[in-house]
Amino acid sequence: MSTAPAVSVVIPVYNRRTFIGRAVESVLAQAGVDLELIVVDDGSTDGTAEAVAAVGDPRLRLLHQSPNQGQSAARNRGIEASRGELVGFLDSDDLAMPGRFLAQAERFACTPDLVILAGTVETMDGSGTPGARQGAALDDTEMRWFMPFNSPFPTSTVMVRRETLRRHGLRFDAGKRLAEDYDLWSRLIWHGRGEVSGEVWARYRIHDGQTSRPAEIVRVAAEISAGNLQAIGVGADATVAGALRYIFNNLSTFRPVDPDPVLEIKNWRWFGNFLKVFDAFRQQPGLDPASLGRIEQGLKDRAHAILRAQDPR
Repeated sequence: MSTAPAVSVVIPVYNRRTFIGRAVESVLAQAGVDLELIVVDDGSTDGTAEAVAAVGDPRLRLLHQSPNQGQSAARNRGIEASRGELVGFLDSDDLAMPGRFLAQAERFACTPDLVILAGTVETMDGSGTPGARQGAALDDTEMRWFMPFNSPFPTSTVMVRRETLRRHGLRFDAGKRLAEDYDLWSRLIWHGRGEVSGEVWARYRIHDGQTSRPAEIVRVAAEISAGNLQAIGVGADATVAGALRYIFNNLSTFRPVDPDPVLEIKNWRWFGNFLKVFDAFRQQPGLDPASLGRIEQGLKDRAHAILRAQDPR
């Protein structure tokens, strides 16, 4: 390609020969947008690189790094090699939905201050059978309320402006092999708007070959959450952040009521602390009043529901 494409898509891959072909096809089959696909093979030993190299499409570039350095380093290598104004990400065992990159490029074109845009996902099993839909549409204000507790951006649906990454020296932390995406998005959103579309833009594959370290993921994510809380003026270490994350992520079912009076008082105190986070959050500049009102009403409705469950009179 002699001219720079509009979109660069980066796929990091390590020993995913079974799935990488479908991921690559899902990108190259996209219509309506000029793109390049950069696959970064992170020291695979199972024939993954050979499978990608066999794809005869001039829009595809295969990069190699060895030994294995982790997906953060692989994604960074792809970002450095990218030429598009926009950079989209896809994991090697997931699929991009038709029309995704065109829809994202159009949204960026009409929203100059947008720096990160994601969509929702549909799960699938190892054989590709569709499962549940995950995620919801979020405007910039709703996204910022979400970020202190968790990442609302499924990485296989994310697109960012390459210039924003370049100007501010933003990259995935190569020292992190867990929650590295949450870490980068937490730093990126301070440089512009972020949104989550309600459209399904990727199929997320759940299979036996995935790395599973739930306790370590929770620990690392709590550390990132603590930094996000501190950024909005809430003093929190990883332990405090972990407790607040638990309430946020289980808000629909969380009940401070406990048969042990001592624990009940403690649970109510934590719930009160969680509500105080919103008081700090609402002081941030540039938030949309209507969105703030929706968030506040949701919190009030949940608090009232808890009180009614405790004493239905």
